[in-house]
Amino acid sequence: MEASKFNYFTDYNGRIICLNGISGKTFSISKEELSLLNGFLYENNKQIDNPSFTNWLLENRFLVNSHSEELDYMRELNKVGRENEKYNLIINPTQECNFKCWYCYEKHEPGYMNADVLKKVKSHIDLKIKEKFFQYFNLSWFGGEPLLYFKKVVYPLSIYAKEKCALENVAFDNSITTNGFLINKRMIAGFDEIDLRHFQITLDGDESTHNQIRNQKGNPSFDRIIQNCIDICTLLPNSTIMLRINYTNESIKTQFHKVLDIIPFECRKQIVVQFQRVWQTFSPNGQNEDAKKYLKENEDDLRESGFEVSYNHNYAIFKGYVCYADRKHYANINYDGTVFRCTARDYSPQNSFGYIDESGEIIWDENKLHNIDSKPYFDNRECLECKYLPLCGGPCFQKTLSAVNNSEIFCVKKILDTDVNTFIIQHYLKVKEYNQTKKLEIT
Repeated sequence: MEASKFNYFTDYNGRIICLNGISGKTFSISKEELSLLNGFLYENNKQIDNPSFTNWLLENRFLVNSHSEELDYMRELNKVGRENEKYNLIINPTQECNFKCWYCYEKHEPGYMNADVLKKVKSHIDLKIKEKFFQYFNLSWFGGEPLLYFKKVVYPLSIYAKEKCALENVAFDNSITTNGFLINKRMIAGFDEIDLRHFQITLDGDESTHNQIRNQKGNPSFDRIIQNCIDICTLLPNSTIMLRINYTNESIKTQFHKVLDIIPFECRKQIVVQFQRVWQTFSPNGQNEDAKKYLKENEDDLRESGFEVSYNHNYAIFKGYVCYADRKHYANINYDGTVFRCTARDYSPQNSFGYIDESGEIIWDENKLHNIDSKPYFDNRECLECKYLPLCGGPCFQKTLSAVNNSEIFCVKKILDTDVNTFIIQHYLKVKEYNQTKKLEIT
């Protein structure tokens, strides 16, 4: 036996948080207890002669038979995760948008999904549901701004998928990425009918900064988007909103708990705030220390204000894959019938990986895919030697494809404004909160 390569120890409030990156098991101990634990794990100290304790460490992967066994376990997790019984279909009704944000990578060509492509998509839904392999059907909407064609595309295809899933006893889930500007109370009633419950909506700083970036032909959007978020929470009490805040080195200095103070407390339990750096502002030289400081302050202040803050966007306990686009049972169908994998690249012909045919089948271009799905994306020397592999998960599909084309593995974690210790602390606190809640439920 030997100590796992993926054990992490982090100072927190005078104690030490212990975490195993593969199992996700976490607990805190005193510094004196850590000395005993390290002696047992790393120095074969026989002061702890306790078979049950040894078994506990083995079960939770703090002790392993070998490091190669850990990597094999991760490979198996990857296989199970990528091939699970959920089908994830992302549909772009259009590439048009009512905003023109300066950092957007899309070209916003005019056009929307016509009757012919709609028919093909319905046939595709039929094929997937009738396969009987899938227990879950996850439908997602992207664009462009998908709500520009809510009545013509989003609503009818959602109703179709929902009814087909009900007939075949398949669980149905519906979500959308939208700028939130076009939402109104009548549309929210439509969301309820199609079980559209999960929203990702973006802000760009305080009201003034946001309105400079996100506006409809100069008309401000901040107040309207915030009110629409409040209406969603009020009228759809079982909904959730991922409120994504895009930031730069300057905008992260904003005190966002004051910006979001206008959101009622009763709505905040439905909102998860997620910070995301504008990709053009990443520094190739590494992390920005000032940005890290303001980011942590913002996250702490928002939690104290009653919002949940996403802590596992950049790091997470590895569950088999990093991104939805890494999964085998997934497709992103553009409005014109072309098919993509990554939603974070422009929808140009060179980035397309296939098309949907008359029968609803997706015809993938295997030459473009370079057979990169033949093994886990982290199965490269740099990732396999990295101590933080199970918290990072390795490269996603798009970064793996880029590595194949450019013969270079790019480690995005080196330039992030978050660090591993921050993630470990937040994971520990989340697990502790969950365990306390379960104890209360039992009693």
